[in-house]
Amino acid sequence: MVLDPLRAQLLSSVERGGSIRVAAQNVRISYMHAWVLLRDMGVCFGEALVESQSGGGRGGKSWLTSAGREVLKLYQAVEQDARAGSARPLSRLRQLLLSK
Repeated sequence: MVLDPLRAQLLSSVERGGSIRVAAQNVRISYMHAWVLLRDMGVCFGEALVESQSGGGRGGKSWLTSAGREVLKLYQAVEQDARAGSARPLSRLRQLLLSK
């Protein structure tokens, strides 16, 4: 899968924290796993979604590219629409579950 909740959380966390390492910790995956996910998303979308700058003693920093920001924004819009569209069926499912 090119984009899923984990990958979206990873992108969001990079955007908030400015670090792939911190983002990986926030979503509870290894740095290497985070790096591979970000690299693979970039390959699938045809351009990098995250850029990084190596740092000295304080470490580097990372940020979303304009493509990364757009991908994250669109994913969040789709997720919000899905939640809104599924509210009634989910409510009915809950009623059926609780009635048994």
